Amino acid sequence: MVHAKHEAFAFKYDPEVMRHLEEFEMKPIRIMMYFWSVMYYILLFVAPWVFKVPYCGGLFYNELYLCYGAYAVLNAIWEVYVTYRIQNQIRKKLPLHKAKKLLDFNRWHVVELFMGQIARLDTFMDFMFLIVIGECGWEFKWFLIPATAFMVSNLIFPIFQLIKMTKMKKTSNELTMPYMEAINFLSFLRENMLLATVVDSFCLNNTKHFFKKSNNGAGVRVVFGRLMGGLSFFLQDFPQFTIHACFKIFYVTPTHYALKKELLLLISMFVSGAAVLISLFNLVMCRENDFDPVDLEASLQKRREEVTERKKLASIEAEKVKAELARQNTKPEEKVKFKRRMQDAFRKKLLQDAANEEDGKTIKQNLTAIVEPAKESKLMNRFKLNATRKSEKA
Repeated sequence: MVHAKHEAFAFKYDPEVMRHLEEFEMKPIRIMMYFWSVMYYILLFVAPWVFKVPYCGGLFYNELYLCYGAYAVLNAIWEVYVTYRIQNQIRKKLPLHKAKKLLDFNRWHVVELFMGQIARLDTFMDFMFLIVIGECGWEFKWFLIPATAFMVSNLIFPIFQLIKMTKMKKTSNELTMPYMEAINFLSFLRENMLLATVVDSFCLNNTKHFFKKSNNGAGVRVVFGRLMGGLSFFLQDFPQFTIHACFKIFYVTPTHYALKKELLLLISMFVSGAAVLISLFNLVMCRENDFDPVDLEASLQKRREEVTERKKLASIEAEKVKAELARQNTKPEEKVKFKRRMQDAFRKKLLQDAANEEDGKTIKQNLTAIVEPAKESKLMNRFKLNATRKSEKA
């Protein structure tokens, strides 16, 4: 398991493979990331209100649990499918022994998949807890106010970044991988830990840049995983776990006493405790990708040459397309004139061939008229000569 974890987190890079993944795989993955984000926030903000039992101390109808369970299963299937798709694309480009060094789905990836599911479930159950105690008004104000404050503060940054990243910045530099880096950050924002682990190991830049004008223009760079792990730990996981624990330990009213025995709230507290451990794990394990600048520069130089060659081929192809369009866009009048000139030339050639053929027949007839009488005269002379010789012998 330790070796599998090391292989999952280790930085891997191949210029040709990364370029292929950036151009053909990352864009549809980014679209699906936003689709799953919208589905999650609908479940988070809308579904609990729809399926809430409408009285103080009531929980939720079973349809809510079925909806979230369906979302969790489908999202997990998609995440595994994307990982295997990336793995298969790598194996198409490289020999198997080299492809396995870039990505080989192992046991630690399964662990990351469950960690992401627990992290998202924790946020969902925290919001459910907030709605349950909010139904009773100010009866639970000492739990309601801090729980609401931490929930709102934890959701501001992810939602703001998701909206901000809907528009990708255009870049003319084909050596960068903006979509791959964006998906890496989106995966940490949406707690898709399996996809985050896979894509993070491919990124040259896995940090978020803050305060760019400070520190002599260097600013502050924070690794995606540590950033989200820190925010989740201090703004959601540890505070919400503490509130859940206090809610279970202390009680004020009979309604409070009845609620603290509910299985849903007990599960929510244990999920919050697991989420605390996951956030601490991200804070410790997520680091800036380490690579050898010399080896990477050699790889990038090879990629630059490939990009230059690809641009040259694209330019040649564009010239061909331009010439073809120019030919197709010729004025109809010119096309008609050209066609008529070709027809006239063809008719003239046919007439010339016919004239040459007629001249050939005439020459043959003249030769026949000259040769035939000559043959007849020669035969008559020979006949007369033979007749004269016979008469002399007699």
